[in-house]
Amino acid sequence: MVFFLQFPCLDWPATRWYGKKTATRSRADQTVWGGIDRQFGELRRRLDAGPGWPGPGPYRHGLLRAVGRGTVGCAERWMDGAAAPTTPLVFEPERHLRDAAVGVAIWSW
Repeated sequence: MVFFLQFPCLDWPATRWYGKKTATRSRADQTVWGGIDRQFGELRRRLDAGPGWPGPGPYRHGLLRAVGRGTVGCAERWMDGAAAPTTPLVFEPERHLRDAAVGVAIWSW
């Protein structure tokens, strides 16, 4: 079973993660390649057979509709405990999770 993730609109400021001496670049300053189609294609090229389920492509589920206020609070608390952003981090589901999705496919050997 393989899970795929895509967050094309997720952004964050430059951040110093606790335990690290230097800050990472903001997501806007990074080149992000991917998405579920690319991840699935890369895996498919490396395996001898296609997935047994769900078919020729992965099952997908959009994440925006699955996020409630409790999830947003949990994400904000986690970030507060894990990092020190250079500018305040505000998680806005409608903006950051636009077109975000999780996918899954099952291969059998």
